Amino acid sequence: MTVSPNNNIEGAVRAEDCEEVSRPCENGEEGSSEIQVEQGEESRQPKGLTTPIRPSQHEVDKHNLNHATFRNWCEFCVRGKGKEAPHRAQKGEALRMPTICMDFGYMREKPKQAGEDSRPILVTKCRGTGHISADMLISKDHGYGVKRIVQYVEKVLGYRRVMMKGDQEPALLALRDKVRALAGFEVVDEEAPTGDSQSQGDAENTVERIQAQVRTLKLALETRIGADIPEDHDIIPWIIRHAGQVINRYRIGEDGMTATMRVKGKDFDKEVAEFGESVWFLFLKSKGKNKMRSRWSTGTWLGVRDESGETIIGTNDGVLKCRTVRRKGTIEERWDVTSVEGVRGTPWEPEPGRDSTEIGRKLRVWNNVEKEEGPRMAEGMDRP
Repeated sequence: MTVSPNNNIEGAVRAEDCEEVSRPCENGEEGSSEIQVEQGEESRQPKGLTTPIRPSQHEVDKHNLNHATFRNWCEFCVRGKGKEAPHRAQKGEALRMPTICMDFGYMREKPKQAGEDSRPILVTKCRGTGHISADMLISKDHGYGVKRIVQYVEKVLGYRRVMMKGDQEPALLALRDKVRALAGFEVVDEEAPTGDSQSQGDAENTVERIQAQVRTLKLALETRIGADIPEDHDIIPWIIRHAGQVINRYRIGEDGMTATMRVKGKDFDKEVAEFGESVWFLFLKSKGKNKMRSRWSTGTWLGVRDESGETIIGTNDGVLKCRTVRRKGTIEERWDVTSVEGVRGTPWEPEPGRDSTEIGRKLRVWNNVEKEEGPRMAEGMDRP
């Protein structure tokens, strides 16, 4: 006896696929039953994993410039941001004054050892505009953190009166007091209740977004140069600062605007390279200085300053700023592991040996003695 296909079931059932099939009895009596197929059974269709659709190579190259937006076809976005779970912005009454939320975060590649301290990341967010900043410090009481917040509020946000909000961590309270003493704007306090993580949601969410963006940019750079970058390398603080700038300039909010648009009234439209890419750059104010020498040099692209729109370039002698940059012609020229590993200078000391946080347009030329022992000391003074 054959089994008739059931149209209500996906696929026909074949007799040879069944372990037990009723057949006529040997004595000629008819078999007592047929295979029973239950009627009306249905199943839910499984929801398969989304298959990433890779766009054109042109779109891939554009995305690789900053990895600002998560793309499921990008290896570095998946590895760096795949587990990011952003919190929804709190909805409430309109803020009566600009509120700056602050918090510390960390980026570590190896477990923390007993007695070992890690460099913190000072993260701030303007609740009204969504604009953020991220800066690595030597320690939580590093004086550069105070200078950076003052510079950020005055020159980037342009506020004259702000409310600074943070939890009751002593380091944040001390930082706020120092900002108040140094700043040219009024600082109003707002402390989050102890143990109330929700009240610090803006800052904590921003820390997570920064960490995800930093991981992505670092993974992309390491793959480009074919080498790992240690966490204490001078280029790491620049990656962290650039990560915040990428979010400000390219992430579009529910209102259809970027944080940069909300603060400055226009979007960021300057041409950029990939972070860590080797580029040609033109020295600032070099025209007519020495017509027998080239005004161009090569360096590592580290981002664009919010304050002036100038490009930040890393070199073996320190970090400087410029306005004109040219891309190199081949992939091999753009991604030079020696250039990346050789970058010297941090945001708190762009030119090693020079006590200033300002990024200059040129670097000091050191003689052989100074390269070994440090800068010359004034007569009568001992070298530290």
